Amino acid sequence: MEGNGFKIRNTESDEKLERDIVTHYVCPGCEKYIFRPIRQCCAGHIFCSDCFYHMKRCIVCYNPKSDLRAYTLERIQATLRFHCKYRKVGCNFFETAVLVQAHQDKCEYSKFACPLGFTKCTWCDRLTVVQGKHQYKLKNGYLPSRFRKHPPSYPPK
Repeated sequence: MEGNGFKIRNTESDEKLERDIVTHYVCPGCEKYIFRPIRQCCAGHIFCSDCFYHMKRCIVCYNPKSDLRAYTLERIQATLRFHCKYRKVGCNFFETAVLVQAHQDKCEYSKFACPLGFTKCTWCDRLTVVQGKHQYKLKNGYLPSRFRKHPPSYPPK
């Protein structure tokens, strides 16, 4: 037994259960993972923060939004492991929600806009590809301060 009273098991059925539970942490609005803070409607449907703040009422049941966070779901989520949202394009990162959130901000598979805004280049791709495309214009491999991350367009599954 661990200090919290739960026995840690790593069986195939435990992993399947974890995968099944993680599927309930997908936002019905944008189909991305829901991370802390977990917001909900008065009937208990949960949403990511972005969707929650942009909707006037629950998009599932049309009930009003609740001011309460789903703290119990946040505590359960802290024990689960999630895949990086860039899994479909090659990222194999699989960790707890907190670590996945930090990883996704710098994931090599995320899309970045061209760092050379003055060239009017509208192209965006993974960081290594962007660097390779304009390598002749980058000094010592450093990116200009205009370098900006492009919002991802992949679902989390």
